[in-house]
Amino acid sequence: IEADNGLTAVSLIQRENPQIVITGLGLPGIDGKQLLQIVKSGKQEKDIRVLVVTSADSDENEAELLKLGADDFISRGRSPAVLLERLK
Repeated sequence: IEADNGLTAVSLIQRENPQIVITGLGLPGIDGKQLLQIVKSGKQEKDIRVLVVTSADSDENEAELLKLGADDFISRGRSPAVLLERLK
């Protein structure tokens, strides 16, 4: 399931209850950090795994995302094979 903005993503996550969410940070409506906080604060959604894919791959950004509840973090420049391994 794909959402074209952060607000739609929240609605779809609440309705579909996926096992994993893959998100970037620069979403229209609400950004990826806000989406992460919403997912991890919901009773039903808190067990959903969240993988953040971003080009802002600094140590500080990674630490902040993990603190907010991201289950994993991957640089946008990594190969699809790395993404698939992270998902496993």
